[in-house]
Amino acid sequence: MAASGRVPRLSDDGRHDHLTRRIALAQHLFLHLRDLAPLMVLLCALTERNGETIKELPARHKILDGRAVELTLIKRRRGPRRWFETVTWEIGPAHRALHTPGGLYLLIHKLTARSRAFCGSDRLFCAWRNILELGGDDVAEHYPPFANKLWGEVKLSKWAGDRRRPLLADAAEGREAKPLKVTFNRIKTSTEVRRTRRLGGHLPSAAKSNTMQVLFRNYLGGDPVIVE
Repeated sequence: MAASGRVPRLSDDGRHDHLTRRIALAQHLFLHLRDLAPLMVLLCALTERNGETIKELPARHKILDGRAVELTLIKRRRGPRRWFETVTWEIGPAHRALHTPGGLYLLIHKLTARSRAFCGSDRLFCAWRNILELGGDDVAEHYPPFANKLWGEVKLSKWAGDRRRPLLADAAEGREAKPLKVTFNRIKTSTEVRRTRRLGGHLPSAAKSNTMQVLFRNYLGGDPVIVE
């Protein structure tokens, strides 16, 4: 499997669905589409970037003195010309990879390396999907899920609700907690509010991936903590 990228076809043993078992087998070496949701949620929170930018992250990068990773982002919301931005993300120690943007980026880069090699993509996010039942080719099961479209492939709220312990929203007093609706927009809003409050509500200091005007209009309007 590691050398060829081909996951064996499994026969039905009468007890377990052969497609489910095939996915479980592939997950020993490759990321499945369903594995992407938690990684993307965490990466969005750590980098404080929107979902479109996260989905289009490049695989190409530079490591600076073992301390940071440098890469170029695509910023679609800047207009049809596709504006770009070079960023530097802290790596941190190996055991803290889930706590720093650079460390998590490199971890995901390693986890997706095999599928990326088989599909030849230049994107960070590459995964394996089970398409043999549709008559597809084995190696074609490795693909970059966001190369042709940015929507529909990863359902964050479904992932949050299908966990062994579903993520729940804060419940009002006397009310039952409901499933938490997870979206990239809500994560981005939370990171913008958190960063701005950390900086004392000072907008010029808090503006990062957006202008001061966009930051206030789309994320922070009405918050009494915010000052210009």
